[in-house]
Amino acid sequence: QPAPVSGARPLVDQWRRGVAAAECAPCLLRILLVVFFLVGTAAAARGTAGRYTHTTMPGILIFKFGALGDILMAAPIVRRIAESHAGESICVLTSDEHRDFFAGWPGISIQSFPRRGAGAMWRALRWIRRGRFRRIYDLQSSDRSALLCAFSGVRERVGNHPRFPYSIHPSAPWRGVGHIFDRWREVLASAGIDPGPVAAWLPIATAE
Repeated sequence: QPAPVSGARPLVDQWRRGVAAAECAPCLLRILLVVFFLVGTAAAARGTAGRYTHTTMPGILIFKFGALGDILMAAPIVRRIAESHAGESICVLTSDEHRDFFAGWPGISIQSFPRRGAGAMWRALRWIRRGRFRRIYDLQSSDRSALLCAFSGVRERVGNHPRFPYSIHPSAPWRGVGHIFDRWREVLASAGIDPGPVAAWLPIATAE
């Protein structure tokens, strides 16, 4: 797999990568992938700065933007990811309205951004690229999160669907049959993580 492409590389290399991504993506995303990639490349080449900064250099990034019910169900999945990457820095990227839910988790840093708006998405992407993460776990698997994965520059991208932009995924396609929690467990298994027992779990801050 080719190395991540820097915004300082020649524009033609960026274009070829964008076209290759578009050819592998679902038809609905093809135009968005190429346009978003070219706009992002131009901004990166200008060296523009976003409002998000890195206080640490995490190795593992987890996407979970919403909604609240899905976040509650994803809590034990996030916990298994954190346990499997003990010793590594872990960050959860979520939406502003759900930031407080993750705030009490020990050993996990939080970054949030607005769920809507092209500007917010672009700032989040620049933050991701500056982070130089080793692996992304996309527990959202939406068009937005797929675009962030596609242009993240991260080699290991774990996701729900057996297609671009995910490099690690279950072999069978996801067609919405069955419960999403069971599918997340399959996603963990595809990444070499034992899903553990089926049990609900929520982080509870210890009283001082």
